[in-house]
Amino acid sequence: MREYMKDPEFMERYREAFGNLVHDATRQAQQALALAISTLTEIMGNTDEQATARIQAARSTLEYALKLTEQTDILEQLRELEKWREETDGKH
Repeated sequence: MREYMKDPEFMERYREAFGNLVHDATRQAQQALALAISTLTEIMGNTDEQATARIQAARSTLEYALKLTEQTDILEQLRELEKWREETDGKH
């Protein structure tokens, strides 16, 4: 295995395959996100559920919402920085 890891062509293909795997897993997680949030929302609103289950569902929903908001903000800032860099590079 160590010999394979020294081979640049192997490593390039390995990184590509791993990247594809991560991309596919991310897409699957994104597709499941709506159902997960819906399930948590259902548990939060169900007064027949135990209070601990409702609290945990609410806490999880808040955590996910905050993380998604942060990531969206970061991506927007990156886009703005890339746009600024392209504009700045074009002036030089």
